[in-house]
Amino acid sequence: MDNFEWLRKRFDSDKERQIRTIQQLQSFAKQKLDTSVTCLAIAWCLKNKNVSSVLLGATSQQQMIENLKSLDLARKMTKAHMIEIDDIVGNKPKLDSDWGRTLEKTLIQLIKNIAQNYTNYYFFFCKKSYLLYEINSKYSKLQRKLNA
Repeated sequence: MDNFEWLRKRFDSDKERQIRTIQQLQSFAKQKLDTSVTCLAIAWCLKNKNVSSVLLGATSQQQMIENLKSLDLARKMTKAHMIEIDDIVGNKPKLDSDWGRTLEKTLIQLIKNIAQNYTNYYFFFCKKSYLLYEINSKYSKLQRKLNA
């Protein structure tokens, strides 16, 4: 257990705050959503747009049934629930505005790269000039939509 001494020290130094947080989450889960903290945690992961995969583990049939209840719970959870959970836990990271990947962001980057490559040829090739115009037009529309 010597390898985990750092973990014990870290937990012991912040034990009271962590216990209060767990108690608040238990209360929230029971009072607001009539569920367990386990189910709430899995549903939060399912609902969180920054979580790409949720892995379940169970050692019994009852645990698997409890885990799968989180699917229904995730459908019931609102944005207000997610905000309240984040407020209780108090450790939501501050992400850059361009964090994560979306189709629009990927397309915008692709269009920027294409536009940069074709800019040098703008005056020499009419077809490329027209293509650059189309790309800039699409880029502008996507940019406005992304900033809205």
